[in-house]
Amino acid sequence: MSSDADYQSFLDKANQPGGGEGGITSKPASTETKTITTSKDVPEILKGMMRVVTYTSETEEPFESVSLEFDAQRRPDEEEFRTLIAAPSSAKIEIWALEMWDPRNTYEAVTALLRRMTSDRFGVRVYRVELDQSRVQYYGLGVDMNDPDRLIGFRAKAVES
Repeated sequence: MSSDADYQSFLDKANQPGGGEGGITSKPASTETKTITTSKDVPEILKGMMRVVTYTSETEEPFESVSLEFDAQRRPDEEEFRTLIAAPSSAKIEIWALEMWDPRNTYEAVTALLRRMTSDRFGVRVYRVELDQSRVQYYGLGVDMNDPDRLIGFRAKAVES
């Protein structure tokens, strides 16, 4: 029969980093991409919307506001966008039309606000960033009406199987 001291020793080992003997020795690194690359504040109305809306996939995650400094004479291609958000080289990036991302208008309040706040010159595009087999981030971005050198919008994190 085990003593209380043996049991306590077992618990202490199990609670150590790595879980003690035979436990998990390493935790996969979290991949976090950037949402802010400019010192300029994200417009308050955009921040407010992002605080109250969640994106639903296999999980629910709050939308995040995004403000990225970029020479908006054109929209960034996939590789420029990877650099802009500091995504890993293994991430697969695709550019989608806004309607392709939200074909049922589930997030109409978010997309309507973004269209009102951005220039019509290039429209709003969605960058789909596939980090691994199940984790995806969607960036909905347009050129800020008040600052042509800034992309503004949202990031939605998703789990997809």
